[in-house]
Amino acid sequence: MSAHDIDQSLVQLRQAMRLCFEYQQSMLSVAYYIKNKLHFPRLTGWQHYSKSLYDGGTLRLRTWAWNFLPSFFFDYHLDSRSFEKQGLYVKASLLQLSDDGCYVSDFYDRPGSVNEHGCPQPSAFEPSENSNSWLTFVFDVSKKENQFDFWLKKGPDGDYKSLLKDLFITHRGQDQQVFIYGSLDNGEMIIAQKFKLQHFVDQAGTDAAVKTFCDVVQEKTGLDLLA
Repeated sequence: MSAHDIDQSLVQLRQAMRLCFEYQQSMLSVAYYIKNKLHFPRLTGWQHYSKSLYDGGTLRLRTWAWNFLPSFFFDYHLDSRSFEKQGLYVKASLLQLSDDGCYVSDFYDRPGSVNEHGCPQPSAFEPSENSNSWLTFVFDVSKKENQFDFWLKKGPDGDYKSLLKDLFITHRGQDQQVFIYGSLDNGEMIIAQKFKLQHFVDQAGTDAAVKTFCDVVQEKTGLDLLA
């Protein structure tokens, strides 16, 4: 590679870093906007897929380069709301998946899918043009105040990973699809709906997506989240 090629690659790197900054700044604005629109008290979050670089105060560098990009798959927790009149309690998250190229059923059968540490490698992802980016609403509605569960660990097989598999592998690529797990007759229901990030490029699109999801919640539970 020539010096000119290296210079051009570094220009592209700087452009990509600035684009990532603008992207994540926009996603933060969307997350806070939705939190306020749905009247949840606070917004917290943590990364999924990537791992923390810190382990007991020590910086871990020999794991996976994607750990430096925790917003690859980020979970915004909207905290909880109590609807005393209906006797219902809601916990909610927004899942920001920036690239679902790793969520293909044959990923681990592909050559070079993981490195020597078992970390998934982007070289084995589905091509970028065949992949999607998502913001998924996940609501856990129950008839009592269950113990707070950061990961909303429910789903087809009773755990959070099975929920992600169902959302992003089994039903990959289906925009605005609604997922229902459990039932209020049995005390608890999870309602999820995933939207391509294109829906959130402006306030009008965000409002439309929020209303679409709130209509589903009202149909299934009787709760008016926008009230």
